[in-house]
Amino acid sequence: MSKTAPSNKQNGTFSNPLKDWENDDLLLKPEARHEAELADPRAFRVLDWPELRALFEHNDKLANEAKRASRCIGVIAACLAGFGAASLALAPLLPKLIQKPAIVTCLGAVALGTVLGGWHWWRGTSRHDWLRHRTWTERLRQLYFQIVINNIELAARAMSDDAALAEWSKLKERKLASFSFGQQREDCYHPDKIYLDHVNEHAWLAPEWRDPKLLSSGVSRSLSAEISALMLRLDAQRIKVQLRYTQASLQKSLATPHLRKAFLTVGADLSTVLLAVFAVMAAIATLRGSDATAALALSAAAGALGLLARTLDQGLRSSIDAERMDWYLDAIQQAERDFQTDKINEKIMALRRFEVHVYQEMRHFLTSHKNEKYLS
Repeated sequence: MSKTAPSNKQNGTFSNPLKDWENDDLLLKPEARHEAELADPRAFRVLDWPELRALFEHNDKLANEAKRASRCIGVIAACLAGFGAASLALAPLLPKLIQKPAIVTCLGAVALGTVLGGWHWWRGTSRHDWLRHRTWTERLRQLYFQIVINNIELAARAMSDDAALAEWSKLKERKLASFSFGQQREDCYHPDKIYLDHVNEHAWLAPEWRDPKLLSSGVSRSLSAEISALMLRLDAQRIKVQLRYTQASLQKSLATPHLRKAFLTVGADLSTVLLAVFAVMAAIATLRGSDATAALALSAAAGALGLLARTLDQGLRSSIDAERMDWYLDAIQQAERDFQTDKINEKIMALRRFEVHVYQEMRHFLTSHKNEKYLS
């Protein structure tokens, strides 16, 4: 696959293992298209879909921009309020000369963080824009693979038959037009609808996948070689790319959920312990008639920092995302095992089951971030 895919090489704690991720499952980059064409020119002419790539890249760009804006505003607001409150608690320990300016500054930071956070919660649109455009990118990615799986014989004929290729191109054009435009954006395929879907795990799968006759029907033996070649490309572009993406997401980096979760959890727990220790010290000092100001200030500061750590963990969804990625890795590995068969029908079924898991993972991601309005 493309060199633009994330490497499995371990990165540093402060590096982002997904920095160079280029979504080469859709052959977005010229390098990915070049390698796919070299690997199998016949399959490439079937899997190459410039119109879908253009629509995907448009939504992907808008999603990334909105995510950066949303995260930036949320984290800045939380840090201003959290560090401002912690510093305010320590103000009584400062020299009298600078105590008043420090208190005013800390109060200003807390007020600014609170106002910014409140605005982001109630009036900010970047989070909604991020999730809306991300919904469409994932929906387009699903369409890309599902149309091949659902029309595998036509796609196989199109590998060498120009008439079939023309029919295949018209089918893709119709599917993309009916999918992307018209009332669907405001009707059953509107991204917001997924937040109300708590039961139907197949909401975005092709309806014919639920037809028992279709699921049990075989494919033409005369096309077995072509279909096998397509299966290899789908495995490489769908399952293996998702595997590399998930493995990169599970590396030990503060840019990925597992280490970020651990870091914030340790910070929150340590702050809680310090809060209790300093509170006990303050109580003992008070009983002895000593000055408990320092212990009280340190206890309050520890409490503010602990609250900040928990807010960041909840707002960035670190714990939830870590659990989601663990589950998704298991689903991908199961798909890989299911795909290791010589029977074409079983390979198709493995890909269909994997699409169900992809949908479930995406829905979990969207609903969890939809429910967190503050930092996400």
